[in-house]
Amino acid sequence: CIRDSDYAEARRVEGPGPWQQVLHQAPARSLDLFASSVPSTPAPSMPDSIGTTVFEESLGAYSTMLLLERLSDYLLAEGVAPAWRGDQYRLFTTGTGDHLVWVCRWANPDAANKAADIIRNTLSPAPPDPAFGTESRHTHIMISGATTRYFNCADKATLEKLTS
Repeated sequence: CIRDSDYAEARRVEGPGPWQQVLHQAPARSLDLFASSVPSTPAPSMPDSIGTTVFEESLGAYSTMLLLERLSDYLLAEGVAPAWRGDQYRLFTTGTGDHLVWVCRWANPDAANKAADIIRNTLSPAPPDPAFGTESRHTHIMISGATTRYFNCADKATLEKLTS
């Protein structure tokens, strides 16, 4: 993750306004931690809803950075996170279990591919792990231009509906 000392030093040296103002005024959006001149973009569109939505939200730029860092390392995550331009995820349930869809827009296709590589190499489950039970998950990641779509479903049929 971005170390607090790195963030504070960057804001002290490069941040807008006097240092005291930076200490008392948090960024308006987490993308400002990386590139304050990037304009806001609307959330990417989600696939049609299947089942009952339990929760729908955006991770935001900073949480996406933390996720990518957790899945890889600081340098890989730091290289991709500033290219975040918007995301939306939905957790929903059907009679077969819980499912997750995460759609993320990046600044360019190269960033989308790098993010997809991190996700593909870490979030796609291996064979069932006895420590977490024997239930298998069905995952897939799609890249379309500068957008990634990650699917993690309880059953193959739901995954196929979402990705067809």
